[in-house]
Amino acid sequence: DRFGNLQLNLGPEDVTFLVEAAELRFGDQVRTARRVRTYDELAVGQIGLLVDSYGLLSLAANRAPASVELGLDQGSEVVLVALETPPNGAAGAGAVSVRIGAPRLSPTTTNPGGH
Repeated sequence: DRFGNLQLNLGPEDVTFLVEAAELRFGDQVRTARRVRTYDELAVGQIGLLVDSYGLLSLAANRAPASVELGLDQGSEVVLVALETPPNGAAGAGAVSVRIGAPRLSPTTTNPGGH
């Protein structure tokens, strides 16, 4: 968007396996994104995963464009990997691959919290 947030075209229901945080994998980089409700919950330089005004998940940074911080743009592929097992122990996808600003790619089932 015009603030540099990166909409993932995923709703919260698509990532129920992500509890507190996600590992972001893109190119040869790995970063962590915390699940937050507001930008103010993020420290400078920290990446957040939050529900935007469209009801979709976006990667964002506090007082900085996440697109610049991560070096990503529309069409970039990002894999979100769970860093912990959901509290209810539910099985299911532990990772999902998406393209920024494009329809979601197929989900990938992995060991939640595994690498």
